[in-house]
Amino acid sequence: MLVESVSILSVLLLLAVVFLRAGHSNYALGILPLAVVPLVHTLGYAALRLTDRWLPQIPFQRMVAFCDVAALAVSCLLIVVLSLRLSNKRAKRVYTIAMCVYNVILSFALVHNMLQVAASRVG
Repeated sequence: MLVESVSILSVLLLLAVVFLRAGHSNYALGILPLAVVPLVHTLGYAALRLTDRWLPQIPFQRMVAFCDVAALAVSCLLIVVLSLRLSNKRAKRVYTIAMCVYNVILSFALVHNMLQVAASRVG
C-alpha cells in the first residue's frame, strides 16, 4: 500500500497548501496530523527496505507495521495537542474523535496489509 500512502500524503499536503494560500493557517496546521501515518509508512518502507539485509532475522513487513503503530501513537498525540487550541468543547471532541478514528482505520489497513504480505511469504 505504498502507492496509496503516497497518494494520501499528496492530497493532504495539497490541501494544506490550499488552506495556507487562502489564509487559513490554522486549518492547514489542523490537518497535518493526518499526514503523519502515511508519511512514516512511506519513509519507513523506503528506509527499512535499504536496511533489510542488515536485520534478516526480523521480517521487513513486521518492522514497517511497527513503524505504522508508532506513527499512529504520534499522530494521535499531535491531534490531542492541537485540539487544545480549540475553545469550544464540542468542536474539540469532534475534531479529536474524527481525526483519531481516521488515523486508526488507516493504520489498521496498513498494518493488516503488511502482516498479510508477511504471512503469505512465510507460508
